[in-house]
Amino acid sequence: MSAAVASAYSASEQATRSFMDSVSSSATKSSSITSDAFDSRSLGQQIASSSHTDAYNRQFGEAFAKKHSDTGISADHFSALVSGSANAGAKFADDRLGAAISGQLQNDFKVGQDKADAIATDITQTVNNSQGYQAGLAKSLAMDAQSGTRNVASMGLQHQSLSSLQHSATDAISASESYQQTVSAQQRFGAQASFGAAETGLKLADDSQLMERLDHALDQYGLWGDAQRLASQWKAADWISDGHQAYAAAGMSLLTGFSSPSYRNLDSQQSRSAEMAGYQLLGDAFDAPTADANWDPGNNEGLKTQAPEIGAVQTMVEQAKLADPRHEAEAATQKAQGKISSTRGQMAAGEKAIAAHHEQNLSNLAQESHEGFTEMGQIKAEHFRSAIASAANNTPSAAEWSYNILGGSIYNTAKDIEAAGAAGSEVVKQFTGSFQEARTNGEDFWGALKFAASQSYPGFTEATKAWADQRVGEVANKLTPSQQAYYRAAMFEAFAGFAIGGDMNGGMGDAKQQLFAEEGETDGNNIAKLLRSAAGQNRNDLIEQVGNFNRARGLIKN
Repeated sequence: MSAAVASAYSASEQATRSFMDSVSSSATKSSSITSDAFDSRSLGQQIASSSHTDAYNRQFGEAFAKKHSDTGISADHFSALVSGSANAGAKFADDRLGAAISGQLQNDFKVGQDKADAIATDITQTVNNSQGYQAGLAKSLAMDAQSGTRNVASMGLQHQSLSSLQHSATDAISASESYQQTVSAQQRFGAQASFGAAETGLKLADDSQLMERLDHALDQYGLWGDAQRLASQWKAADWISDGHQAYAAAGMSLLTGFSSPSYRNLDSQQSRSAEMAGYQLLGDAFDAPTADANWDPGNNEGLKTQAPEIGAVQTMVEQAKLADPRHEAEAATQKAQGKISSTRGQMAAGEKAIAAHHEQNLSNLAQESHEGFTEMGQIKAEHFRSAIASAANNTPSAAEWSYNILGGSIYNTAKDIEAAGAAGSEVVKQFTGSFQEARTNGEDFWGALKFAASQSYPGFTEATKAWADQRVGEVANKLTPSQQAYYRAAMFEAFAGFAIGGDMNGGMGDAKQQLFAEEGETDGNNIAKLLRSAAGQNRNDLIEQVGNFNRARGLIKN
C-alpha cells in the first residue's frame, strides 16, 4: 500500500507542476510579482468577487493578513501578492521569488527587511511547495472556465486563457483526488487490520461454531459477498495473510459497522440489528461478561392483563356522576384576582413605607456621622494645637548639627542642576568646582559651602533656590499655601530656627502676616516657630505636626 501511495503522490506532484507551468505561461506579464509592472495595491482593488479563483486567492490573502496583522497590509493586497507569486513561481527558484516578494513588501508597504523576508518565505512555501494550494487553484480555475468567467483579475487571465488551462487543471484535480483516495484507503485498511481485526479473525477462525454463526449472520443481512471482497483486499494488501482469518475479520468489521458494504445497502434498522449481532458474536468469542442466568424477562409478563382496557376509565368516571367544577373554578379565578390585587396594594404600601424609613435612617445616619466626624476633628485639632504650642516653645536649637547637612544638601542640588544642563549651569559649575576644591583642602561641608558661595554667589543663589523649591515640594501635601510660603522664606531669612533680621521683616514678614490672617496670632506664631525650626534644622517631625493639625481641620486631604 505504501508503494501505491508513493506512486499516487508522484503522479499528483507531476500533474500540479505541469499545471503551474501552464498558469505561468498563460498569465499576463503585469500580474507576475517579478515584473516591473506589478502593482499589488492597484491589483488588490481590482479583484472581482464573481471569480472563483479570485475568491480562492482572497481566502489565502485573509489568512496572511490575519497572521501578519502587525504589518497593516489588507487581505486584498496579500491576495494580489499570492496570485502574483503563483504566476511567477513555476519559472523562478524559491530564493529569487522570495527576494521579489520581500522587495515589494519593503518598497510598497514599508515593512522591515526581517519581517518582509519571513512573509516572503511563507508565501513562497505556500505557492511553490503546497499541493493543497495548487490543487485548490486548479479546481477554482476549472470552475471559472466551466462557468464562462470573462476575467480573473488576481491571475491576469482572460476567458481564452482559462479555456486553454482547463485541460491541465482537470488533470491536476484528478491526480490529487486519486492520491487522497489512496491515502484514505491505506489509513482505513491499516487501522482496521491493526486495531484488533487480526486478533478477532484468529479467534473466530479457530472456532467452527463461531464461524458457523458468522456465516449465518452474513447470509441473513446479505453481506457474504462484501465479506469475501473485503477479505481479498486485506489479504492482497498483506495485512492478514491467512484467508480464513481475513474472512472472519472482514465479516466482523462489516457487521459492527467499521467497514461499509458495496454490494448491499442496509437501512438504519438492519444496520443496528447487524451491529448487535456482531457485538454479541464478538463478546462470545472473547468470553465477555453475560447477564445473570437467574434474570427472567418474563417475570412481570402478567402485568399486561392488569392494565385497564381502553374506555374503561371513561365509563367509570361517567358512572360516578361527578360534579362539574368549572363554574366554581371561574368564581375562584375572580376571587384569586381580587386577592392578588389586594395583596399587591398592601405590598406597594409596605414598600413605600420601607423606602421612606430607609431614606430617613440614611439621612439621620449621615447627619450623625457628620456631627461625629466634626466633633472628632475639633478634638484632634485641639490636641494638635496644644502639641504645636508645646513644640514651638520648647524646641531647642540644633544649628551646629545642621551645618554640614545644609552644606551637603545645597551641594547635591547644585550637582543635579549641573547634570540636567539647566540655564545658568556655568555659574553652578563654578560653585560646585569651588565647593569640591574646599573639600579637597580639608574643609567640612559648611566651610566648603561658605567658600563656594564667596567664589560664585550667582551659582550659590541658583542652587539654593532649587534646593528650597525641592524641600517645599516634598512637604506640599502637608502644608497650606501660606504655610509653604513662610517655610520657603525661612530657608533664606532664618538660620537654625532663628530669624536673622526678625521674622516680621522681608519675605518672612509678608508670609507671617498671611499666617496671622488664616490662623490667628497665637496659632500663627506657634506654626511660624515650628516652620523656622524645620527650615533651619531639617526637622521633618515638626512639619508632620503642622500637617496633622491641618488634616484635623480639613485644610488638606488625607
